Amino acid sequence: MLTKETNRGEIIMRELLNEYAKNSDKVNMKIFHDVEVVFLGKKYASQLDHIIVTEEAITVIETKCWNGNTFIISQDSNEKGYIEFLKEFLEGSDKMVYHNKIVKNDKIIINVKSSGTVAGELSYDVNFYSKRSMLRQLKAKAMNLREMLDICTPVYSILVFVEDEDNNESPKKVKFIGGNFGDDFSEIVTSRNLLQALDAHYGDNDWVRMGDRFHLTSSKYHSVCSTLIQYSKQSYPAVDEKQLKATYLLASIEDKATIDSIISKYEIKKET
Repeated sequence: MLTKETNRGEIIMRELLNEYAKNSDKVNMKIFHDVEVVFLGKKYASQLDHIIVTEEAITVIETKCWNGNTFIISQDSNEKGYIEFLKEFLEGSDKMVYHNKIVKNDKIIINVKSSGTVAGELSYDVNFYSKRSMLRQLKAKAMNLREMLDICTPVYSILVFVEDEDNNESPKKVKFIGGNFGDDFSEIVTSRNLLQALDAHYGDNDWVRMGDRFHLTSSKYHSVCSTLIQYSKQSYPAVDEKQLKATYLLASIEDKATIDSIISKYEIKKET
């Protein structure tokens, strides 16, 4: 069940991605929000926050909208070092409650948020997360989606931390420490630099230059969209399922009589 804050993060991301699609120079780009699907061989449904579909690639995006301060650290974990770092950040406060253990030999994500006052001094909740584990889970969803859609097109996965410093009730700040926050097909970004990351994905890069052998055909592109619309709660641009199916059929048919029949059946307006 989505919380109020998660909803706010989802809304921020939907508006951001819809605006990106609106301003994109790509003819075929659709964005699906809040996709829930049971992959082959799985017992439970997987939640995919956002999926961007183009003929060149598909991008799966997961949104994190955490209260407080989030630190994404590239150095391998060192428990003593992190505790000293947190004390310095919290100006010497020892009132920290650790809710899970640091994963050794892993790059980590730390979330710190105020939990009230103890003996007149602010207290903080501190949670540690494995960056490797979070990216691995997201990449697994992306690969399952690729298998379900039966495509050879690249599938990217992006973990986005929403920054919302202007929210007076629960401001959210994100800070990167170090570098190397992903690999060729996955990365971690903030909502502020997501569009830059997407431009890099859909710009002049190696797999886009590979050409048609990895791109979706027009027919397959519409087939993918037709599949995803069944599992998503929202899409941009808004998708008319009847029109989408007709477009998919027309893309794979050359016989004029059959084309005219489909146009009549699905009430498609002919261009004049």
